Amino acid sequence: MRQVLGIAILLVAPTLHAQNLVGFFSLSAPGGLQLGTIDPSNGNISMIGSAQPAAPFSAKTAIDTTGNRFFFIEATGSGVIRTLDMSDGLQLNSHALTGLGTASLFSMRYDEGESTLFGFFSDAGARRIGTINPTTGAVTLLPLLSAGASISSTALIALNEGGNRLYFEGTPIAVSNIYSIDTGTGADTSVELSPDPNVSAWAYDGGESTLFAIYSSGTDRQLGSINPASGVVTDIGSSIAVGSSTGIAALDENGDRYFFIGTPPMGSLSVYTVNTNTGAATSQTLTFPVGISNLHNLEYDLNAVPVELMSLSVE
Repeated sequence: MRQVLGIAILLVAPTLHAQNLVGFFSLSAPGGLQLGTIDPSNGNISMIGSAQPAAPFSAKTAIDTTGNRFFFIEATGSGVIRTLDMSDGLQLNSHALTGLGTASLFSMRYDEGESTLFGFFSDAGARRIGTINPTTGAVTLLPLLSAGASISSTALIALNEGGNRLYFEGTPIAVSNIYSIDTGTGADTSVELSPDPNVSAWAYDGGESTLFAIYSSGTDRQLGSINPASGVVTDIGSSIAVGSSTGIAALDENGDRYFFIGTPPMGSLSVYTVNTNTGAATSQTLTFPVGISNLHNLEYDLNAVPVELMSLSVE
């Protein structure tokens, strides 16, 4: 007798994740804020879901790629943290920040390994880190302060998840320093940057254990790496011709790509894609949908998965 072997494979689409390069936009009419994606190969922008109501926006964002969540801070009172679902752009929750004391929030990064949202704060002239609970708004500040009242710092931070370090740039006297803070204790060390670049964006690549940065090179921009232990800055490849650029940037660790937003010497606002191995760069003019007036920030979503194997049966 002939036997027939039947194999049934069920493929089910998982929860939809935003497709990689995620932008946060404002609408000219009727106003509000909305998530969207940017295709760096052609500059096309696609909006996600519906717009959120207009609110004072602080340009502080973070992304939880595993949980498919996008966080941003509304600049109302001491601050309100809002959480959006990246699959449909809808708001999941909204809570006023509490427990700040005299501190104010500079910036924030999400640690996927620890499922923790870290905040970088200014407190009475010093800098400190803490955690933010996005489902309650509760802030827990670490006890140790970083540096003294003389330091001047931007909101430029990078998170080394595996090493439990948060890096930020400060200028205690005349030369910029890179500060490295232990995310468990708040203890910090610092060293002068050499040479001293005008950094507009940096991000830590955990796979390569490298802190990548975009900084000025004359009127152009340059990709480089920074050694947090020595402060040594090393150019990668040649400088990138731009007319102007913002600090809006995002790192694709797996794809070895660093994206930033700028304007070519002869062109319109564009997304630049820089190869982190060679420094080679390309740019594509951004195509804004009707009604979108501004791009505020970028995040990169590593978890864009088309299908998921749910079950396998053999008969």
